[in-house]
Amino acid sequence: MSYSQDLALLENPTFEDLIKLATKKLPASKRAYPWVGLSHGVKLLDNDDELNQYICAYGKMHKEKNRHCLNSFIRRILDFFVSKIKELTYIYFTYIHITNSHTPYENHSKQQTDDCA
Repeated sequence: MSYSQDLALLENPTFEDLIKLATKKLPASKRAYPWVGLSHGVKLLDNDDELNQYICAYGKMHKEKNRHCLNSFIRRILDFFVSKIKELTYIYFTYIHITNSHTPYENHSKQQTDDCA
């Protein structure tokens, strides 16, 4: 079976599953040095064996790059929301301070009416 056929049989495959599958399908003679013949990972791949070789050689690196990217993305989203919450909190407390420091109009009018009587 080809790599893609074997991959289709996996339910919810993880990055590790992809690497294990590629390593299993790679001929034993290439497992020790899978990067040999891949032009430092920039060679255009022609067949499933080369794909397995590439995944075996560089799969863990791509896994780490994706993990780092996702963590960075999540951190930036959280930082954004925290900053917005801080801004909204500041606006809210500023509003509360301003509205509580002034006498409401109806109380002010009542005092003027009482003073005139």
